[in-house]
Amino acid sequence: MVDGVKGAGETGLVLSAKHLIPGMLSGMVLAAVLAAICSTADSQLVVAASAGANDIYARLISKSRRSAHMIVNRAVVFGLGLAAMALVFNEQVQVFKFVLDFGWAVLGASFGPQLLLILLWKRASYAGCVAGMFAGFAMALAWPHVNDGKIGDIAVYNLPLAFMTALIVNVIVSLAVPGRRAA
Repeated sequence: MVDGVKGAGETGLVLSAKHLIPGMLSGMVLAAVLAAICSTADSQLVVAASAGANDIYARLISKSRRSAHMIVNRAVVFGLGLAAMALVFNEQVQVFKFVLDFGWAVLGASFGPQLLLILLWKRASYAGCVAGMFAGFAMALAWPHVNDGKIGDIAVYNLPLAFMTALIVNVIVSLAVPGRRAA
Protein backbone atom coordinates (compact mmCIF):
# COMPACT_ATOMS: atom_id res chain seq x y z
CA MET A 1 0.00 0.00 0.00
CA VAL A 2 1.48 3.35 -1.12
CA ASP A 3 0.22 6.51 0.59
CA GLY A 4 -3.00 4.75 1.55
CA VAL A 5 -3.75 3.79 -2.07
CA LYS A 6 -4.88 0.19 -2.34
CA GLY A 7 -3.67 -1.61 -5.47
CA ALA A 8 -0.96 0.98 -6.12
CA GLY A 9 0.86 -1.50 -8.36
CA GLU A 10 -1.80 -0.98 -11.01
CA THR A 11 -1.75 2.79 -10.66
CA GLY A 12 2.02 3.10 -10.37
CA LEU A 13 2.49 4.91 -13.68
CA VAL A 14 -0.29 7.39 -12.94
CA LEU A 15 1.07 8.12 -9.45
CA SER A 16 4.64 8.44 -10.75
CA ALA A 17 3.60 10.80 -13.52
CA LYS A 18 1.52 12.86 -11.11
CA HIS A 19 4.21 13.21 -8.43
CA LEU A 20 7.51 13.08 -10.32
CA ILE A 21 6.93 14.90 -13.61
CA PRO A 22 5.78 18.49 -14.24
CA GLY A 23 2.08 18.84 -15.08
CA MET A 24 2.27 19.37 -18.86
CA LEU A 25 4.74 16.52 -19.38
CA SER A 26 2.76 14.30 -17.01
CA GLY A 27 -0.36 14.83 -19.14
CA MET A 28 1.56 13.94 -22.30
CA VAL A 29 2.94 10.73 -20.74
CA LEU A 30 -0.50 9.65 -19.54
CA ALA A 31 -2.08 10.52 -22.92
CA ALA A 32 0.56 8.41 -24.69
CA VAL A 33 -0.17 5.45 -22.42
CA LEU A 34 -3.93 5.86 -22.94
CA ALA A 35 -3.43 6.02 -26.73
CA ALA A 36 -1.41 2.79 -26.65
CA ILE A 37 -4.07 1.08 -24.52
CA CYS A 38 -6.89 2.21 -26.83
CA SER A 39 -4.98 1.15 -29.94
CA THR A 40 -4.35 -2.32 -28.52
CA ALA A 41 -7.91 -2.72 -27.25
CA ASP A 42 -9.55 -1.79 -30.55
CA SER A 43 -7.22 -4.12 -32.47
CA GLN A 44 -8.11 -6.96 -30.14
CA LEU A 45 -11.82 -6.24 -30.57
CA VAL A 46 -11.46 -6.34 -34.36
CA VAL A 47 -9.59 -9.65 -34.21
CA ALA A 48 -12.11 -11.16 -31.76
CA ALA A 49 -15.05 -10.06 -33.91
CA SER A 50 -13.40 -11.41 -37.04
CA ALA A 51 -12.67 -14.73 -35.32
CA GLY A 52 -16.26 -14.96 -34.12
CA ALA A 53 -17.72 -14.23 -37.56
CA ASN A 54 -15.24 -16.03 -39.81
CA ASP A 55 -13.76 -18.86 -37.77
CA ILE A 56 -16.67 -19.87 -35.59
CA TYR A 57 -19.87 -18.73 -37.31
CA ALA A 58 -18.95 -19.15 -40.99
CA ARG A 59 -17.08 -22.44 -40.61
CA LEU A 60 -19.07 -24.22 -37.93
CA ILE A 61 -22.59 -22.82 -37.85
CA SER A 62 -23.50 -21.37 -41.24
CA LYS A 63 -21.83 -22.60 -44.41
CA SER A 64 -23.04 -19.57 -46.38
CA ARG A 65 -20.22 -17.17 -45.64
CA ARG A 66 -22.15 -13.94 -46.27
CA SER A 67 -25.36 -14.53 -44.34
CA ALA A 68 -24.89 -12.63 -41.08
CA HIS A 69 -21.23 -11.70 -40.68
CA MET A 70 -21.93 -8.09 -39.78
CA ILE A 71 -24.47 -9.06 -37.12
CA VAL A 72 -22.10 -11.66 -35.65
CA ASN A 73 -19.23 -9.13 -35.66
CA ARG A 74 -21.33 -6.58 -33.81
CA ALA A 75 -22.69 -9.18 -31.38
CA VAL A 76 -19.16 -10.31 -30.47
CA VAL A 77 -17.99 -6.72 -29.90
CA PHE A 78 -21.13 -5.99 -27.83
CA GLY A 79 -20.65 -9.19 -25.78
CA LEU A 80 -17.00 -8.39 -25.11
CA GLY A 81 -18.00 -4.88 -24.06
CA LEU A 82 -20.55 -6.26 -21.61
CA ALA A 83 -17.98 -8.70 -20.22
CA ALA A 84 -15.47 -5.88 -19.77
CA MET A 85 -18.08 -3.77 -17.97
CA ALA A 86 -18.89 -6.69 -15.68
CA LEU A 87 -15.21 -6.98 -14.79
CA VAL A 88 -14.96 -3.25 -14.09
CA PHE A 89 -17.92 -3.34 -11.70
CA ASN A 90 -16.20 -6.04 -9.64
CA GLU A 91 -13.90 -4.00 -7.40
CA GLN A 92 -11.95 -7.09 -6.34
CA VAL A 93 -10.50 -7.71 -9.83
CA GLN A 94 -6.92 -6.54 -10.22
CA VAL A 95 -5.75 -6.49 -13.82
CA PHE A 96 -2.23 -7.85 -13.29
CA LYS A 97 -3.41 -10.64 -11.02
CA PHE A 98 -6.21 -11.49 -13.45
CA VAL A 99 -3.80 -11.69 -16.40
CA LEU A 100 -1.26 -13.74 -14.47
CA ASP A 101 -3.77 -16.10 -12.89
CA PHE A 102 -5.77 -16.78 -16.02
CA GLY A 103 -4.25 -15.31 -19.18
CA TRP A 104 -0.84 -16.93 -19.18
CA ALA A 105 -2.12 -20.15 -17.68
CA VAL A 106 -4.85 -20.51 -20.31
CA LEU A 107 -2.44 -19.80 -23.17
CA GLY A 108 0.31 -22.04 -21.79
CA ALA A 109 -1.96 -24.96 -20.99
CA SER A 110 -4.05 -24.73 -24.15
CA PHE A 111 -1.23 -24.55 -26.67
CA GLY A 112 2.02 -25.64 -24.98
CA PRO A 113 1.41 -29.39 -24.54
CA GLN A 114 -0.17 -29.67 -27.97
CA LEU A 115 2.80 -28.04 -29.69
CA LEU A 116 5.26 -30.21 -27.82
CA LEU A 117 3.40 -33.40 -28.67
CA ILE A 118 2.98 -32.44 -32.34
CA LEU A 119 6.71 -31.81 -32.60
CA LEU A 120 7.98 -34.71 -30.50
CA TRP A 121 5.39 -37.52 -30.76
CA LYS A 122 4.28 -39.01 -34.07
CA ARG A 123 1.04 -40.43 -32.64
CA ALA A 124 -0.43 -37.06 -31.59
CA SER A 125 -3.84 -36.89 -33.27
CA TYR A 126 -6.16 -34.05 -34.15
CA ALA A 127 -8.76 -35.28 -31.65
CA GLY A 128 -6.11 -35.51 -28.92
CA CYS A 129 -4.96 -31.95 -29.54
CA VAL A 130 -8.49 -30.56 -29.46
CA ALA A 131 -9.31 -32.48 -26.28
CA GLY A 132 -6.03 -31.37 -24.70
CA MET A 133 -6.75 -27.74 -25.54
CA PHE A 134 -10.17 -27.89 -23.92
CA ALA A 135 -8.86 -29.76 -20.86
CA GLY A 136 -6.00 -27.29 -20.34
CA PHE A 137 -8.33 -24.34 -20.78
CA ALA A 138 -10.88 -25.74 -18.32
CA MET A 139 -8.28 -26.66 -15.69
CA ALA A 140 -6.58 -23.25 -15.92
CA LEU A 141 -9.91 -21.54 -15.26
CA ALA A 142 -11.20 -23.98 -12.64
CA TRP A 143 -8.13 -24.58 -10.46
CA PRO A 144 -8.02 -21.17 -8.68
CA HIS A 145 -11.61 -21.79 -7.56
CA VAL A 146 -11.02 -25.34 -6.33
CA ASN A 147 -9.90 -25.27 -2.70
CA ASP A 148 -8.63 -21.70 -3.30
CA GLY A 149 -5.91 -23.08 -5.58
CA LYS A 150 -4.21 -24.94 -2.74
CA ILE A 151 -3.03 -28.48 -2.14
CA GLY A 152 -3.08 -28.77 1.62
CA ASP A 153 -1.66 -25.47 2.86
CA ILE A 154 0.48 -24.85 -0.23
CA ALA A 155 -0.80 -22.51 -2.93
CA VAL A 156 -0.21 -24.01 -6.38
CA TYR A 157 -0.19 -21.89 -9.55
CA ASN A 158 -2.69 -23.20 -12.09
CA LEU A 159 -0.38 -23.33 -15.13
CA PRO A 160 1.64 -26.46 -14.19
CA LEU A 161 -1.50 -28.39 -13.26
CA ALA A 162 -3.39 -27.29 -16.35
CA PHE A 163 -0.35 -28.04 -18.54
CA MET A 164 -0.08 -31.59 -17.16
CA THR A 165 -3.83 -32.12 -17.48
CA ALA A 166 -3.76 -31.05 -21.13
CA LEU A 167 -0.73 -33.24 -21.81
CA ILE A 168 -2.28 -36.32 -20.22
CA VAL A 169 -5.66 -35.81 -21.90
CA ASN A 170 -3.96 -35.29 -25.27
CA VAL A 171 -1.98 -38.54 -24.92
CA ILE A 172 -4.99 -40.58 -23.76
CA VAL A 173 -7.30 -39.28 -26.50
CA SER A 174 -4.59 -39.62 -29.16
CA LEU A 175 -4.12 -43.27 -28.19
CA ALA A 176 -7.86 -43.91 -28.02
CA VAL A 177 -8.76 -42.03 -31.22
CA PRO A 178 -5.75 -42.28 -33.53
CA GLY A 179 -7.54 -40.59 -36.47
CA ARG A 180 -5.70 -38.07 -38.57
CA ARG A 181 -2.34 -36.65 -37.54
CA ALA A 182 -2.43 -33.26 -35.81
CA ALA A 183 0.21 -31.61 -38.00
